[in-house]
Amino acid sequence: MIKILIISESFQETTTRCVGSTTRIQHARLVQQEVTRLLLAARESLLNDLSDLARLLPSWQQRALELAQNTHKEITKVCVFVCCAFNKAF
Repeated sequence: MIKILIISESFQETTTRCVGSTTRIQHARLVQQEVTRLLLAARESLLNDLSDLARLLPSWQQRALELAQNTHKEITKVCVFVCCAFNKAF
């Protein structure tokens, strides 16, 4: 349990409030969602940059990179599924 100390503007009165675990969990979920959103946006941007740079490679290297990216996409789908299942469980 977290205790928050509140001091009034007159500095003569002090009040202590307890923040319940439900509030903390809700806040943690919001923070996690925002961090996840930011990370996914950064990842998407990096993948777009990688695609742009891959066009400069010789064709045989482009094919190898494409296979690696497809594998990565499949792994990402599994990770997103697991994360969604985890969030719903809690």
